[in-house]
Formats: sequence, C-alpha cells, structure tokens
Amino acid sequence: MLMTETKSDLRARMRIERKRLKAAHPDAGREAVVGVHALLGSLTFEPHTVALYLPLGSEIDPTPLAEEFLRRCLKLALPRVDASDQP
Repeated sequence: MLMTETKSDLRARMRIERKRLKAAHPDAGREAVVGVHALLGSLTFEPHTVALYLPLGSEIDPTPLAEEFLRRCLKLALPRVDASDQP
C-alpha cells in the first residue's frame, strides 16, 4: 500500500483486482479442491473445523472447498456480521 493511498482507495483497488482475478480464473474454487488432500496430509494434527467465507460480489467462490470439507466430515466456521457498520 502506498503511503498516500487511503483505506477506501485500497479497497477500490482490491475490488478491481478481485474482478480481474475472477475473470482470469473462473474455476479457482473448484481448482483449489485439488490441493485439499495435500494440505490435510501435511498437517501434524487432525483438523475438526475449517474457516471459510461466503463470497460477495467478485470474490472467488469457495463453495467447492466447503463441499469437500463437509464430505470429509469437517465442520465449517463462517464469519457472522451483526451490523453493517461494525467490524
């Protein structure tokens, strides 16, 4: 981030970048499933819960990952927003 760049400028720039990446890699969510086996196999502990997000706008859709984690009987943890003006 440039020192002169404001938070809103950064967010705007990241929205543009997400749109570009989603257009360039429309199957990124499905392609990520390929790495799940290697990821889980490399862990030194047995996971029980995985944190994911629900996509908004041009964010990459992690639904295929969620489906794979559920197939492996892992619990999903999703963020919760109580008010739009709160972090």
